[in-house]
Amino acid sequence: MHVGLIGAGAIGKQVLAHLDQRPEDAVTLLLRPGKQRPDGLTVSAVDNHTDFLKCRPDIVVEAAGQQAVVELVEPILTAGIPVIVCSTGAFADGALFSRLMLCAKTAKVSLQIPNGAVAGLDYVRIAALLPDVQIRYSSRKPVAAWRGELSALGHDPDSLSHPVTLFEGSPAEAAKLYPRNLNAALTVAIAASPAPVRVRVIADPKVAGNCHEIDVISDLGSAYMEFVNAPDPENPKTSLITAFSVIRLLEDHRQAITRVA
Repeated sequence: MHVGLIGAGAIGKQVLAHLDQRPEDAVTLLLRPGKQRPDGLTVSAVDNHTDFLKCRPDIVVEAAGQQAVVELVEPILTAGIPVIVCSTGAFADGALFSRLMLCAKTAKVSLQIPNGAVAGLDYVRIAALLPDVQIRYSSRKPVAAWRGELSALGHDPDSLSHPVTLFEGSPAEAAKLYPRNLNAALTVAIAASPAPVRVRVIADPKVAGNCHEIDVISDLGSAYMEFVNAPDPENPKTSLITAFSVIRLLEDHRQAITRVA
């Protein structure tokens, strides 16, 4: 399998480490123009989307941020290549999401969104069919993940003894304020659409991992789901499981290719 990878940050490096265990795989990495290849990486790398598309990967993983989704995903889909989008915060722009979904349908390829840091999205989709459903997503992370934000609000991160709510509002607002940290909020919102979702962002000195909470109340009943994820070693704002959610989709794609062959 030939995997195209956009970005080599926390998620990208975990994906690369997995693919490195499969010598039969090929990887082409797309980097920003002028950006140096990270130390230790030996995979093929290009710095423009034209050369990237010429490599004809079987599937592309976007792990470079919202702007990469805006600029790069549409031409990749148009070229007939399926895409896994990690930076789902870009889909706070509903018009972009609709355009990319239509593009994928026209090209007869998939645009996949990994579950990332959360699960239980099947329940969210079902409950969202009810007219009076209430859905809330809360991101509760250790102080280390929000030191800069806490300091900006006048809190001393080193002496904080109680949870601080940094934000409460819509998924779209959360994605704009925290473009690299609230992808899970948009993932829940997409699963819940068209039902509204309320988002909270909390810095909590009492938690050790990245905690994601989903509350759902409807005529079907109520559900509370909590996922406490180990932070990525390189970026405490990202849950380590997010990369493995992408890896699972890659393995599913590999199996699909094998069945067709």
